[in-house]
Amino acid sequence: MSKRKQNKARERRFVELFKSAYKGFPAGTILADENQERPDIVVTTSQGKIGIEITALYNDKLKRAESECEKAVLESRRIYEKHNLPKLYVSVHIGGENSFNRKNRSKFAAVIAKLVAANVPSVDRYVALENDFNNPLQFPYEIDSIYIYRHSWPEENRWSAPSAGLYREHFVDELQSVISEKDSKLCGYARDCKEQWLLIVAENSSPSTFFDPSQRTTNHCYKSSFDKVFLLELFKVKLFELKLVQNA
Repeated sequence: MSKRKQNKARERRFVELFKSAYKGFPAGTILADENQERPDIVVTTSQGKIGIEITALYNDKLKRAESECEKAVLESRRIYEKHNLPKLYVSVHIGGENSFNRKNRSKFAAVIAKLVAANVPSVDRYVALENDFNNPLQFPYEIDSIYIYRHSWPEENRWSAPSAGLYREHFVDELQSVISEKDSKLCGYARDCKEQWLLIVAENSSPSTFFDPSQRTTNHCYKSSFDKVFLLELFKVKLFELKLVQNA
């Protein structure tokens, strides 16, 4: 499946969850195929069309850090695979204050691949490598632990870098920034829609997307040119319609 198809399928899933959580969702046909671009979704009703633009909420700094960790682990898997070793499930846990970046990615990837290759478990067993913080050249301080699983039936290597973090409750400025960024593109959306809505999704799938709004956040009055703006917290499928003051 192409990246575009994946994105449209993701948007379709979001709008279906939105529909299930919002009693005021209009009755009609949802247009969310590859040909529907701006806005992302259009709902055709007997009273006219409603456009729904969808965007994700995330912490940009954490998102970059997560991306660098994922790229380093992916590169380490590629290095490991060059040696035709057994297929493994590998979980690399990064320390809370990591400094992975493009310049040191290859260095960390080589170390991770070497540690895994030297500790391949027996079939249907696992090995847990815990950093004792005594030898940073062999086991860098930035890596907290590596868990290696060897199942008897895997078809491919599956390596990941799971992470944990705290939920943010107060994020008025971040929401306003997302709304304003989408407002700036509103003039390019379908003009035959009688209303334009914005759906902001907090996916809560990784620390950069951990958001659970406080009353202060949901009670704030946001500036927007959209007719309606919603925040969808995906993990618990909680929906909030944000208060708006229309831009001049």
